[in-house]
Amino acid sequence: MFKLRSIKADALSWGGWIAFLAATFGAWQFVEGVIERDALAGFRDQEVGLSEQDGVLIKDFQIKSYLGDRLVTEALVADARIFSDRSTIELKKITGGKFYDRENGEYQFEAGEAEYGTYSKSLLAKSGVRIKNKRIDLKSAGFLYDHAGQIVAVNGAVTGKLEGGNLTSQDVTILLKTNEIQTGLITWVGPVAVQGQARTPWKVEAKRSSIKNDIMTYTDARGEDKDTIVTADKMVYDRKNDIVTAEGNVTYFGVDANIKCDKAVIERKIGKATLTGRIVDMLIKPEDSAPKETGIPPVVPLVPESIAQTRPRPSGSSDNPERSSENLRQYPIVMTAGQVEYWYRKGERKAILTLQPFARQDLGGMRWREVTAHRAEYDGEKDVLVLRSANGQLVRLRNSIGDDMTATFLQVSTKKGEDDMEAENLKGTVMIDENELPERPGGGTGGGGSTGTTGSTGGGGLSGPIRR
Repeated sequence: MFKLRSIKADALSWGGWIAFLAATFGAWQFVEGVIERDALAGFRDQEVGLSEQDGVLIKDFQIKSYLGDRLVTEALVADARIFSDRSTIELKKITGGKFYDRENGEYQFEAGEAEYGTYSKSLLAKSGVRIKNKRIDLKSAGFLYDHAGQIVAVNGAVTGKLEGGNLTSQDVTILLKTNEIQTGLITWVGPVAVQGQARTPWKVEAKRSSIKNDIMTYTDARGEDKDTIVTADKMVYDRKNDIVTAEGNVTYFGVDANIKCDKAVIERKIGKATLTGRIVDMLIKPEDSAPKETGIPPVVPLVPESIAQTRPRPSGSSDNPERSSENLRQYPIVMTAGQVEYWYRKGERKAILTLQPFARQDLGGMRWREVTAHRAEYDGEKDVLVLRSANGQLVRLRNSIGDDMTATFLQVSTKKGEDDMEAENLKGTVMIDENELPERPGGGTGGGGSTGTTGSTGGGGLSGPIRR
């Protein structure tokens, strides 16, 4: 315990006491405001020293903290009490506070009250705090600053702004050594600009998140707007290269389609999304569907041919739903592929499906149609679908009527009301309703049966409209 020696204590003894405090507290330096102001003036008429509880009062000064010769923290303090055992300093009304990271980036802070431990060199701020920089503006009940570890831990409920959106989080940790921000459970709501589209409000939730330099990472993440829901085990946004990568149980639920894959890479600068995995599952939804988190139904296996032949087949009439394009968007379509590349900018919309693309549509009443190919190319601007064969894998079209055709090349219009098709080396079986066969001279039908073939087995092709 130290005492006031005399009412006549001079400036030199006061300056020496300050030097002693600076040496004792290591990195904390009390400058101009302390030296110029006589903090003990209120005690000069007393003849006894301060008690352990009273300590020394100081007003209106600046504190600075160094790590080696590098300034790491500074702040303005309205009031402080230095306890005589020198283990704790109480600070009140802290403003203009700054934490500096290794790149000289800064986080500004303010707090109603704080306690500085001279042995641990930690700062425990409370009674309402605020931490901000160009990316964040956070408010909480308090934080703990670890001087040696260069860590700011904001524990408990945190609210504020992050990257232009509203943030609520459970716990935020700022790692000044690595310039990284980590959070616990987080919810973020704000506008997101999608290439080629207007900014729309999104809600993002994650169990954990981190921001380091230009990389933002979310764990067990979910994002949604009015038309879209996206989930993944991990999402990473590379701000510098404008690339979003989602990995692990990636799902997309939209107005037009639901998608499930192992990995999705979205290159926003060129407006391209690449979906990969052991298998990419897609559900093309009926028109006027709302985004809904529903599973993609598995493809129902075909009945073995030996059993299917014993079952009655639907008639091979030209107006069969299996052959109609009018009902294309009335029933869901299940698609699979090993990789899907999609360019989504307006005016550049197209998709390429590779690694055994397959599509199947169930029409109800045991009616279905399906197509397989080596490669599928969809031009969303021209409404044209091209199917290609390679390495012995032909384009194949089948349905529940019994139609079964193959080709080396197939191009069809996907525009509503159009049935244009071009094909090369098209051959196979087409079921025909006997009632639609022309009568033979003298009576009877001309086909003599219910099956027939169409197309060419050579290098020729087929083109023109398909009758429904």
